[in-house]
Amino acid sequence: TFGQALIGDLHEEFVARVRSQSASRARMWYCYQSMRLAGRFSAKKFLPFTRRAKLDVGIDIPARPKGDHMGRILQDVHHAVRMLVKRPGFSATVVFTLALGIGATTAIFSVVNGVLIRPLPFPESERLIDVWGRFLPVSGFDFPSFPLSEPEYIDYRDGNQSMESVALYSFFGANLVDGDGEPERIQALSVTANLFDVLRVTPLLGRALTPGDDVPGANAVAVLSESLWHRRFAGDSAIVGRTLSISGTPTEVVGVIPQRFAFPSARTELWVAYQLNEASPGGRQSHSSYGVARLAAGVTPAQADAELATMMVQWEQDFPDVHTGHFLFLRPMIDDVVGNVRTALLLVFGAVGFVLLIVCANVANLLLARGEHRRREIALRNALGAGRGRLLQQLFTENIVLSGVGGVLGLMLAFVGTKTLLAIDAGSIPRTGDVSTDGTVLLFVAALTLLTSIVFGLLPAWQTASTDLREAMHESGRSATAGVARLQFRKLLVIAEMALSVLLVVGAGLTIRSFWRLVQEDPGFQSQNLLVAQLSLPGGSYTPEQGSAFFTQLVGALTALPGVRSVSAISNLPIMHGRGVNDFDIEGRPDPGPGEPAFNAAFASPRPDYFETMQIPLLRGRTFETSDHVESVPVAMINETLAQQFFPGEDPIGRRIRFSSASGDDGWRSIIGVVADVKYQGLSFDTRPIYYFPNLQALQDFPWTTRFMAIVVRTGSDPLFVAPSVRLAVASLDATLPVVGLQPMTDLVHQSVAQPRFIMTLLVVFAGVALVLGAIGIYGVMAFGVAQRTSEIGLRIALGARTKQVVGLIVSQGMTMATVGVGIGVVGALVVTRFMESQLFEISSTDPITFISVSVILTLVALVASYLPARRAAKVDPIETLRSD
Repeated sequence: TFGQALIGDLHEEFVARVRSQSASRARMWYCYQSMRLAGRFSAKKFLPFTRRAKLDVGIDIPARPKGDHMGRILQDVHHAVRMLVKRPGFSATVVFTLALGIGATTAIFSVVNGVLIRPLPFPESERLIDVWGRFLPVSGFDFPSFPLSEPEYIDYRDGNQSMESVALYSFFGANLVDGDGEPERIQALSVTANLFDVLRVTPLLGRALTPGDDVPGANAVAVLSESLWHRRFAGDSAIVGRTLSISGTPTEVVGVIPQRFAFPSARTELWVAYQLNEASPGGRQSHSSYGVARLAAGVTPAQADAELATMMVQWEQDFPDVHTGHFLFLRPMIDDVVGNVRTALLLVFGAVGFVLLIVCANVANLLLARGEHRRREIALRNALGAGRGRLLQQLFTENIVLSGVGGVLGLMLAFVGTKTLLAIDAGSIPRTGDVSTDGTVLLFVAALTLLTSIVFGLLPAWQTASTDLREAMHESGRSATAGVARLQFRKLLVIAEMALSVLLVVGAGLTIRSFWRLVQEDPGFQSQNLLVAQLSLPGGSYTPEQGSAFFTQLVGALTALPGVRSVSAISNLPIMHGRGVNDFDIEGRPDPGPGEPAFNAAFASPRPDYFETMQIPLLRGRTFETSDHVESVPVAMINETLAQQFFPGEDPIGRRIRFSSASGDDGWRSIIGVVADVKYQGLSFDTRPIYYFPNLQALQDFPWTTRFMAIVVRTGSDPLFVAPSVRLAVASLDATLPVVGLQPMTDLVHQSVAQPRFIMTLLVVFAGVALVLGAIGIYGVMAFGVAQRTSEIGLRIALGARTKQVVGLIVSQGMTMATVGVGIGVVGALVVTRFMESQLFEISSTDPITFISVSVILTLVALVASYLPARRAAKVDPIETLRSD
């Protein structure tokens, strides 16, 4: 109790004086302090403690052993727990507020740690380097990063001294029919045999690829991932040596790789040998593969970059047509694995850091309010001999206990929060398998708990421990108000809360407006009532002619289904198409000179009725028809961007273009139509030039497109109603074919904006928390001020002040704090939001609509938070108030 705490401080100081002074002087001081307390307080309440204290004077008090700090700490912890239990409402509020801040920060840090900080699962992963190509505008192209050609890989592998080893790989989709379950299409890689040596991966079962596996003409072999091994083959150890049909090609399984070593991501489940013909590799301009290397021992990335730069100078001299403005560069593998998620995650981590600061400011305000009620207690204990350091230690121990409980609860909230974050849309975040509550996260929680206790507890504890007895007794009456300095400090905390809230709400507002613009972006087609699926016919079972015939039969079967309005197919489906491009020639126009944009565009090969099924507007000319077959005149279509870029001010209809790989007059195609632009890489990407050629004529230039097609089905109602019928139609033609990505087109569009939606969701949640905490901060300060000024307000009302005047007085004080906080926050937001420029779509980081809207919203919130205490103040009964004084 209060009296016992005073006697404890008095007794402790007496022991210290016995050690440092004579026992008689210590007893005189003890008796004086006891009588002083009895004179200031009711003898009935206090004298029993002083009498007992006087009796204790005669007892031989053993001296505390030097260095026995642990006993004092445990005593302080016990006292702190007892004090917090006595105030359950206050303690619960502080603990929950801290848990919210610590939990949110820890949850985000868990994701940041797993994605950005933890090393890749490969030994010495910091030495793993990706090898990329780059095209500068002077080359006629503009690609910051691009795949390699086979000759480039061979030259770099053989010519460098900085790398221990360099491997090459390329992506492909594999049809798998063996094992349990329906036929399945899996993500696979063709890799040079040294890839697993570069990664230093030891197989879980069997062996990895060896140099003899990637020699042209060698038997086809493959390595499976652990997940594929368990999913389709029930973890059967006899899988090694078994022959599987991989897209129709008999392939021997030689090993199984642990799932944590899946490369380049967990989605890859199969690796086959890349049988590179080094004597006759592909063209130097055919870029379709990717390089990965391991730095040699003792070599730094800077040294590797310098060596590569020297090689690029020589390449430009040896191959000026290819390597003018085109060169290779190196990038740490972790940067490619993380991608552009790094900036987004750091942005969210910064936002949750602001939330934590607001939490600390709110808790500091609560502790200051509690300190006002404990000023008499602290002052008396100080007067009895408890030094400021001793009081600070005890008060700070209380804060540590609060933080500790809040940290434990916050860790539990973080565990749930992390799972929730990943559930929002885990597909938009790489390395989700590495996100866990490991030792680093626990250490972060401990450090964060200690840091928050210092941030929110130090100044309130210092102010409380600095209380003077005379000042405390002078302020003990109900009519007294809090010290001006202390009240000003609490107002400064509220201003800081408001400023931080503005930063967060502005950031959330910008992402909301950006996301709204993104989802409103016209993809160029009508996604409603559209079902899509992808099919890949194995080359070992289908010739190009047979592939074309298969899709003709399938389209006919699907067209006859009830509820289907139209059906078609295309080689590259919008929204999910990559960045592949191809050069072309324009009849009668010379090739572009050095530094001029190359005749280069993406391409796709649709079947008849594709544009009508997708509802892509035709701007000029006509679309492909069934008459545009292999025996008819070669034709092509282009999109609006290609027409504007390569045929400015003229009608392209009737002009002829030719793929650069073609030769002779037979390669020319007449442009018969111009269609509206379509978003092929995603809604956030700029529209690129694209040309179309009829799939029925694909045998002339790109025969592989007759086997890899995406089906598009336009329905009259929910497209999922016909999904089972689509599967049955495919199975009736070939039961071994997996139907991949059978889903409404709206889902595909939805998935393409997963990452910006994820960032927006988090920022909106944190901004909402910040807004609520800021409002609570204003309300708390104003309510406390009203409680402290009850007598003054009652006197004003007794002297004739009207309700409107009292309300206006209180509200004006709250709005002053809010206005200053909003002003500071707006200035800070103008600076801070520039760092999120890359995450915004078609909106400026200084968007005036957002800034004005946020300022108005926070001002209204502050007005409400100020009005509630003001209304209570206006209801003060002056007679009761004055009588109580």
